[in-house]
Amino acid sequence: MKRVVIGGLMCVVGLAGSAAAADLRLAKSPEVMAPAWNWTGGYIGLNGGYGWGSADHQFDPTPFVSHFAPAGASLDHDIDGGLFGFQTGWNWQVGNVVFGLEGTTAWAGIEGKDAGVFNGFGGATYKTEIESVSTFVARLGFANGAWLFYGKGGVAYGEVKSTLTNDNGSRYYRETNDHIGWTVGLGAEYALAPNWILGLEYNYVDLGDERYGGGIASSFADYTADIAFSTVLARLSYKFGAGGNPLAAAVLGSAAPGGLWNGLYLGLQGGYGWGTSDQTLYAGSLVGGGGSRDFDFDGGLFGVQVGYMGQLGNWVLGTEATLAWTGLEKSGDVPEDLLVAGASATVSSELNWLATTTLRLGYTWGPWQLYGKGGTAFGQAESKAAIRWGGDTFSFSEKNDHVGWTLGGGLEYAWGNWLVGVEYNYYDLGDQKYGGDARPGGWLAYENELSFSSVLARVSYKFDPTPAPVVAKY
Repeated sequence: MKRVVIGGLMCVVGLAGSAAAADLRLAKSPEVMAPAWNWTGGYIGLNGGYGWGSADHQFDPTPFVSHFAPAGASLDHDIDGGLFGFQTGWNWQVGNVVFGLEGTTAWAGIEGKDAGVFNGFGGATYKTEIESVSTFVARLGFANGAWLFYGKGGVAYGEVKSTLTNDNGSRYYRETNDHIGWTVGLGAEYALAPNWILGLEYNYVDLGDERYGGGIASSFADYTADIAFSTVLARLSYKFGAGGNPLAAAVLGSAAPGGLWNGLYLGLQGGYGWGTSDQTLYAGSLVGGGGSRDFDFDGGLFGVQVGYMGQLGNWVLGTEATLAWTGLEKSGDVPEDLLVAGASATVSSELNWLATTTLRLGYTWGPWQLYGKGGTAFGQAESKAAIRWGGDTFSFSEKNDHVGWTLGGGLEYAWGNWLVGVEYNYYDLGDQKYGGDARPGGWLAYENELSFSSVLARVSYKFDPTPAPVVAKY
């Protein structure tokens, strides 16, 4: 957790009593005033509240087989429930303006179900459950003493479970998918002396739409689910204020307000990535008994990074977000023993973009910094298949969001305000289920797991931190 020393000048108030010209003037002793509250610094805390919204389903307009919904039908149902989680972030105050970066993670019980549209189609019911939701946002606020009013916006990602049951309560189909979208919100916080912060905020979260589909007995499901909801949250945070974080100070040393590495930075990165795409095929219409295969993929990456660092002695703590457009891709043939007899297939995997939100810990000597980093990685993968069987070519394509984790490390050199470096990262984007209708008349269901490494060159510009003005009271 980043930490900076919050400086304040103690004011001396001298009061003089009135007296006649011949009287002796007496001055009161100086009165020491507490420093004005300053929002600069790191914080960590808990949040909890209530969420409500909708899950909008859109079904394949021309399905191969349809037992569970009319072709092209749509279904919207309400979702609601509680959520509880934590937040961590860093604020930087300049005058009355407060900038910040914040990450949150919450475990959710937001859910709902409906079956009205399915009358006459097997009595199927769809249930949507949001199991977790996380955000990484930028904050911009206006401070008035111990009050802070702010807006926020950034990326949101969550895990959603969609379940299909029949009218007897038996489960037909279930799939859990990662969703990536965006969030905006606003809130108010009040600083309690000396380090506690109470807050209340509203957020709107749009997790976007994801495709759900695969085999169900002799048929299949194929639909998209679009998830959007609002939340109202109460928050309690502990701010590492004046005097700093005792644990960080004990382990890493005292803060270095004039340290070379303090400040916000923005930059570019580019390099090369390589890894594997592991696919597990399930038995079905165009697949034989099922099985797994994997193949290598590689390509270039180019993107941006933004972050903030705080220096404590020779140690540097930081948080960073990156976004890269990638050319990682590969195509290959599927072993014929995984398909129906007489079929052959070519599949491809492509990573369209990649983003990370990480914490950094580094050690610096002079203008050099050696650091490690770790956190969340998420991206969008596209999988395509062409299956040749019985004189036809069955085509399938699906884009899916993946959320996983990353670990890495690097070396940077500070040349004035410019930071030049090189770093290695490992990413595990986890597995996602792909499946649904394959034209002209069949279906597929398989999982795709992506893991890879990258070597990147980086250049960043660091903005010198500007201390907040000292407020004196008389």
